[in-house]
Amino acid sequence: MSQQSAEIIAAYESYLVNVIITYSMTMVYEYLITLNDEITMIWRRTWTVVTWLFMTNRYLMIVSTIWAAVPATAKVRLANY
Repeated sequence: MSQQSAEIIAAYESYLVNVIITYSMTMVYEYLITLNDEITMIWRRTWTVVTWLFMTNRYLMIVSTIWAAVPATAKVRLANY
């Protein structure tokens, strides 16, 4: 691998880390500013299909973000490059 290729890969990895951190912090901010509304409007009501759908949608996003941001193994990470 040439020096230029290594620099491109390092720059891409740095960019990817910045994108993941930016997205994660935006998601955390959104969760924090809406948590009080969620507690008031969702947690205290009877559990219906709509409640389950809301909770699934809201918390599946956290799981999918973690799943996408953290590779399962080093082989998976290397396979992506």
